[in-house]
Amino acid sequence: MTSLVSTRSTVTPGAGENPAVAELLGQALLGGDDWSPTALASYSDERSERMRRLRFCASVFTDVHIPLGPDRIGERHRRMELFGADPDLFMLVAAMTCGPELAPAECFDDRVRAKLLTPA
Repeated sequence: MTSLVSTRSTVTPGAGENPAVAELLGQALLGGDDWSPTALASYSDERSERMRRLRFCASVFTDVHIPLGPDRIGERHRRMELFGADPDLFMLVAAMTCGPELAPAECFDDRVRAKLLTPA
């Protein structure tokens, strides 16, 4: 039976995985025999926050590209223009394209999303 854990000193991140997060897991797994929840807490916390941010980005992406109502096309254009005009919304675009760790935590707040969804 092959081991699930590599004996190499580094861990190669998978597609879409932040190398720093993969490194946290690699250090925890390769650094000792303690694989308890406490030992893996830093990885778990980082991963939970990253996934929260990714879900937020997915929700905002859907809100922008699939508005509802009689003026859907006009509303979509208005929302797209807001991305360039508002610094917090602009950082969400960066998070969507470059990774959620690049945007400050305050960008992933419902108040930022409300800016996008509040009608003109």
